[in-house]
Amino acid sequence: MLPLSRSIPIARIALLLITASIVSPSLAQPGSGGAQSRPRPTTGAVELGEAFHIDEVGLSVRIPLGCRLESTRIGDIRTAQIMPADGGWIMNIQTPRTERGQTSLADAADHTIRLLQGSVGVLDPEQKVVLQTRARVLERSNNLRINDRDAERFYVSLPRADDVQLVKGYTIFQPSPTQFVVFELIVPESSFGAAKGIYETSVATAKFLDAELVSQERGMAIRAGQELLRLVTPADYDRWLDGQERWYRLSRPAASGAAIDAEEVGYRGVKLWKGQRGEVDPRRNKAAWTRADRQQGFLASVRGRVMTPQGPADSEAVYFMAPDRSEEAWSIRMVLRDRASGRELVTAQELGARTMQDLNIVIEQSGQPPRTLKPYFKSDGYISQVDMLLLPRIFADQGVQSDFAFYGYQPQLEGVSMRRDRVSRAGRGTNVIWTVETNVSEDSPTQTGTFNHKGESLRVTTGEDMVWEPTDIEQLLRLWQQKGLPTSPIRR
Repeated sequence: MLPLSRSIPIARIALLLITASIVSPSLAQPGSGGAQSRPRPTTGAVELGEAFHIDEVGLSVRIPLGCRLESTRIGDIRTAQIMPADGGWIMNIQTPRTERGQTSLADAADHTIRLLQGSVGVLDPEQKVVLQTRARVLERSNNLRINDRDAERFYVSLPRADDVQLVKGYTIFQPSPTQFVVFELIVPESSFGAAKGIYETSVATAKFLDAELVSQERGMAIRAGQELLRLVTPADYDRWLDGQERWYRLSRPAASGAAIDAEEVGYRGVKLWKGQRGEVDPRRNKAAWTRADRQQGFLASVRGRVMTPQGPADSEAVYFMAPDRSEEAWSIRMVLRDRASGRELVTAQELGARTMQDLNIVIEQSGQPPRTLKPYFKSDGYISQVDMLLLPRIFADQGVQSDFAFYGYQPQLEGVSMRRDRVSRAGRGTNVIWTVETNVSEDSPTQTGTFNHKGESLRVTTGEDMVWEPTDIEQLLRLWQQKGLPTSPIRR
């Protein structure tokens, strides 16, 4: 999440106005510190956020709230890396394999300790006996049981070159004879006590399902999603990317059903067109474009306003996708203004770019240093932001009722999650009504949307009793004016 000194969760505004599948948050009240939109599971004094999954080993684990999940790569090996905002510690999740199932948990723990000791000491020529070392084993727990799984855990203190003592902690699971899952903690010894509690609380939520069954179930949905995208033709994009801006109203309906009695939450306009990558930044002069900026592709923009306790928050997102889906780029800019004076309270922007499996994001916010993210994700089943906006049209156009799954970047999570879409229909021909039930992550509430035979939105109900409906922008602004809400143009 983007922490805000002004107590409004900008990432949640992005979720509300920008993402293709809307799961509405309860906007933070003044003094709330930008809290999450719904209660989060907690264990002890440590608050935990979304569950993270590594399907190939059947792992599900909750990571500490407020931490970011990134990807590191050494050669072809990717590691999930979890870090708090202050960077005080690092937790890595690794999935090493052995060629033969002859290594036990205890053997793996012993071997890892020897390697750590040898890194600051001397081992015998066969690397089996520690002759001398400056490493100290602080704690070791054998024969642990975590959620009905055996585990080994230990902590070792190691001196760094600058004489600062570093603690490395390991919790090792063995979900199959040849597969290990290792949770590694790295923290200065001076901060070890606090980090240890956070680390162990998160690891205590680790659960392992049968990796083969998980892969089969999710794999079917992922394959269905990828096959669906492969059916989309250039002619389909020609029809959909018409350059028209369509507007949608977000409200909490009243019992009377009358628009004048409803609570207005926000509105947004969505436009899709063919163009060039440089259009992702509408503020740049075309004369300054590089060769990369002139790359042809598909674009979408989403601009809107949402009311907060402090005042209106305006946003604009522009997305680009290469025709072969191998590349994408986007920019998201948001401004929160004081309701009475119109003065800017907070500004924020997110710039993202992906080439194949490499995803890089820069987040900037007034009063805070920029942050660079490299979210962890599997390449199989990834969907771009432009295609995500087009999904209802793709479902309707292909006429397929099924369960689909995609991996996609979600700004409210600052990471990649698996979204699920369950598609069904009623009626025939031009009278058909498509129903799409969507979860943008494993733990998100379900939104339910209904669409006509062309995949055009009729109504989308969020998980918190708010409704998106198509609207005429002039009629909507008159309604907002009647209610004393700001109707000034959305500033770019």
